Amino acid sequence: MTKKKAQLITLLAACAAAGSLLSDGTAQASTETPMSAVLSVRYNGRGRVRLLDQNGNYQDQYVSRNSKWKVFGYRQVNGQTLYRIGSEKQFIPAQFTNLGSRPASDSGYKASSNGQETHLNGTVRVSYTGRGGVRLLNGQGQYTSQTVKRNSLWHVFGKKVINNQVMYRIGSDKQWIPAKYVAWVASSAAVKYQNSGQYRQNHLVLPAGYTKANLLAAYRNPATAYTMKAASRRGIVDNAFYPESKADDQMQVNPSNLTAAQQAEISQFACRIINEARRQIGVGQLTVDARTQKLANDIAAEYQTHNKGINDSDHYVEGIVRAARNNGLHITGNAVEDEGGFYAGDTISMTMLKSYIYWNIKQMLFGGAISDNGPFNEFYHAGDLLNVRGEADDNQSGSFGLSFSRQGSLISTHFIHVSQLGFSYWK
Repeated sequence: MTKKKAQLITLLAACAAAGSLLSDGTAQASTETPMSAVLSVRYNGRGRVRLLDQNGNYQDQYVSRNSKWKVFGYRQVNGQTLYRIGSEKQFIPAQFTNLGSRPASDSGYKASSNGQETHLNGTVRVSYTGRGGVRLLNGQGQYTSQTVKRNSLWHVFGKKVINNQVMYRIGSDKQWIPAKYVAWVASSAAVKYQNSGQYRQNHLVLPAGYTKANLLAAYRNPATAYTMKAASRRGIVDNAFYPESKADDQMQVNPSNLTAAQQAEISQFACRIINEARRQIGVGQLTVDARTQKLANDIAAEYQTHNKGINDSDHYVEGIVRAARNNGLHITGNAVEDEGGFYAGDTISMTMLKSYIYWNIKQMLFGGAISDNGPFNEFYHAGDLLNVRGEADDNQSGSFGLSFSRQGSLISTHFIHVSQLGFSYWK
């Protein structure tokens, strides 16, 4: 029942993996500055780029030219800028990236004096026809070092006026694109409903080819999962979020400090969407219950108390095991959690919270996608959420709870579920 985690955050980012710098043994290193961005490896020599640790010592890890990596922070070591693309042993020199030595640090989602953000949730295609890509701006109207390519697809989270022009937020508050450079795709009818005050219940439809057999094969060997990758590409775009009620639009919530009623509502929402996928693939249903919800809340508390979250290199297994045993569930590793995340201010609307959870679920089910462009190559989360992993509890029903922890503006989402087999470990 081991569960694996990929980095699933609602911002422009790529899957995290490894990181490196020259050192004479007396490294002069600054403290790390958190950031969230995506870099491309720019290297014209032979072979690959060797990574370093936080002190500038070379590691036996490498990254290939043109590969893309999520950036978690940067620091100065021996006068050079290093970007962390994984653990403390996984830094890459800025000179071998497209970001250069002037990082676009990310303080997460913040309100801007340029205007009030309006919630949106859909998909746009970059329709820019000039040379190169479109450079992004932050919420204060300043250009960043990040660009997006023409014809690429991006998830949209908000809209507001910046520098007297309409812009869409396609990630964090450092990732805004002018509306004139994008076009809404057909599946983004949700925007029309939101703007006209119409509401509807959300659903999730698995595309053709997304079957139990294909998922199990993808879980075991993602490299050869061509059918599931194609299905995930369709699923991530075709399933659009819809605001569900005016009450959700008006209700302001703090994800890391929900009332009991708000907690129940968002857990039931997530469970319903996951169950739709489970029903279509032919496995047992999940049920939100008080015992699993308390376990979820206690796991989130462990994360928050010990300053752990989605940007860490792995789950906080020590905290998960401790919370589980305090609740009478005797496990020795992470047998219950899938983890996602998003950036948010102190309060957001219930509509926006549901949209982020809907997006996290889509990411997990459809190939570990970081954006509407993918990549569609990680099916561990899908196997976990749908109980299709070739293990003893395959297809079983179970219990579910959803909880949140906060690190500044970064919210980690803790999807907790226990199968019927797992109940036997619950004393």
